[in-house]
Amino acid sequence: MTSDDRNYFMLRAEQERQAARCCTNRNVRGRHEELAWLYEMRLQFSDRTDSHEALDVVDETHQPIMHIGVAA
Repeated sequence: MTSDDRNYFMLRAEQERQAARCCTNRNVRGRHEELAWLYEMRLQFSDRTDSHEALDVVDETHQPIMHIGVAA
């Protein structure tokens, strides 16, 4: 993640928090809070080694296996 990406996610999280504070509708406020939380989680987990950016490099010897679960 670049510094521009980090700044964008920080800005969007703050905008969503502000929108949640100003909102009078409980359902809409909850959505703003949820979006803010998602932006903050994106920032928090961007530096983890198991994030999707670190997994972009696929080892040629280990191909992923798709598993599909079906409810009975």
